[in-house]
Amino acid sequence: STETGMEAFKKAGGAAFKRKDFKDAVVQFSKAIELDEKNVTLYGNRSVAYLKCGDIDKAVEDAETCIKIQPDWAKGYVRKGNALLQKKAYGDAKTAYETGLSKNPDAGTTKQLEAGLKAIQSKLAGSGPGNMFSQLFQGMWAKLAMNPKTAPLLNDPDTVAKLKKLESSANPFSDQTLLKDPKVSQCLQVLLGVNMGFNATPPGAEEEGTGPMEEEQPTETKKPEPEPEPEPEPELSSDEKAKKELREKADAEKAKGNALYKEKKFEDALSFYDKAFEIDSTNCLYLSNKASAYMGMKNYEKAIEMCTEAIKVANVQNAEYKDKSKIYTKLGKCYSKIKEYAKACDSWQKALDEHPSNEAERLLRQTKDYIAKLEKKNYIDPEKSEEHMAKGRKLASEKKWRDAIDEFTEALKRDPKNFKALSNRAFIYSKIMDWNNAIDDCEKCMTMAPDFVKIYIRKGRIEMFGLRRYHKALKAVNTGMEKNPTEKEAKELQDLKREVMMAVQRGNYGEVDKRRIEEAQKDPEIRSIMSDPIIQQVLNQMKTDPAAGQRALQDPQIANKLEMLMAAGVLRTG
Repeated sequence: STETGMEAFKKAGGAAFKRKDFKDAVVQFSKAIELDEKNVTLYGNRSVAYLKCGDIDKAVEDAETCIKIQPDWAKGYVRKGNALLQKKAYGDAKTAYETGLSKNPDAGTTKQLEAGLKAIQSKLAGSGPGNMFSQLFQGMWAKLAMNPKTAPLLNDPDTVAKLKKLESSANPFSDQTLLKDPKVSQCLQVLLGVNMGFNATPPGAEEEGTGPMEEEQPTETKKPEPEPEPEPEPELSSDEKAKKELREKADAEKAKGNALYKEKKFEDALSFYDKAFEIDSTNCLYLSNKASAYMGMKNYEKAIEMCTEAIKVANVQNAEYKDKSKIYTKLGKCYSKIKEYAKACDSWQKALDEHPSNEAERLLRQTKDYIAKLEKKNYIDPEKSEEHMAKGRKLASEKKWRDAIDEFTEALKRDPKNFKALSNRAFIYSKIMDWNNAIDDCEKCMTMAPDFVKIYIRKGRIEMFGLRRYHKALKAVNTGMEKNPTEKEAKELQDLKREVMMAVQRGNYGEVDKRRIEEAQKDPEIRSIMSDPIIQQVLNQMKTDPAAGQRALQDPQIANKLEMLMAAGVLRTG
């Protein structure tokens, strides 16, 4: 029907106004007016929307239409007065408000009309000439005569003349020449009760040259609060008014509950939250308040029940997304308190799905991190780690390299300190020529177990035979020799070193591998050796005296460094 269509557009206009989309509110109220051209409420609402859009003339026009259709409707004069007030037509606005008061308005409308009149009085009081500064010079001469700093200045005719000029000025602060006069400035400071800072010496300041002094900060004089201007609102239907009154009644009970909640009287607070929900069972926030009270009582199961019920009501009533987000956030906190972290994370994710929330995002991230750490901690089991080690070795003997890697990886998860799992996995990686992962596992193992000699042998072999980085292989061997190896380990290291040096010698007779040298020179250790002054001296001597190299090799430290340079291809012999 036409009436139903009009009400739909009116409701849509009200919704647009609430979300501050005033242009859309104008469109919706206009559509409603097309269906009911004699409805003063619609014109009044559109007047408000026009005013919010800044179209004052149309706001006045709609308000006058209200008055034309229904001259005794006091709200129409509120609309007209508000629009004229914005237009700064204070006389006409005053007439509108006064006329409205003569129309026997209800209490709410009376309050709006009176607020409008007060706003006009405030505007007019501040706009007259001399009003702004009239109080500044009231009793001026008496104040100055009673102050010991300014009393002597009244004997100075020039100062008195300047003060009289300021007193008669419409805007005494516009004449900067007078204000910069130290004597006038001091008088004004006494009148204002502040330090204006116009070349004035701060109270208590010492003579120049006696040390730095901080200026006393001026005390700000608070400006009187302006009278509140009437805030335009759309006219409510009788049904909307009834709902508003019901909500206000329920909110009053909620406020009592909140006061008790702050005093930690949670059980007493619950009774008022119950009353609020009995009055208005469409408001999910009253149930959310109950959940908070139960949380305060540490009854988290009951709090979860209240949050769940609140979400059901919110969904049925199409509550604000922000409110639903807050309830889900609270639900997550409840689950977290009883250590149901997965459900807590699910609740916080739902909160974020409803509306952005820094709190929910932070709680979700922190709890996920905590769960990961907890799972990792609970997963650790050294005995099971050894079981996976045994399976890995068996699979390696069967040359099932990928499966063996999985078992050694699982062994590490079960015991992150199992350095032998890293060593074994490095060996398997080398078998499938995954050199980067092999070296990475070797280095992790050396960090975890620096005295485990076998890992230096393993790294040396990978560097030697896999990557042909002889200087790195040599370094691994030399480091392993320093770790008190067993007789068997020492022999393996010596054999490996011999192989490395033989490979280096073979390289001396072939073409220079420029790429190998360039890569070696990127190594910080090689660069450090080359910049060593002693090594530089030895290398220079070897250019003219081949025997110098043999003499230098008698020093173990120099010998190791020269061997590193030879292994890197930087130094060639023979």
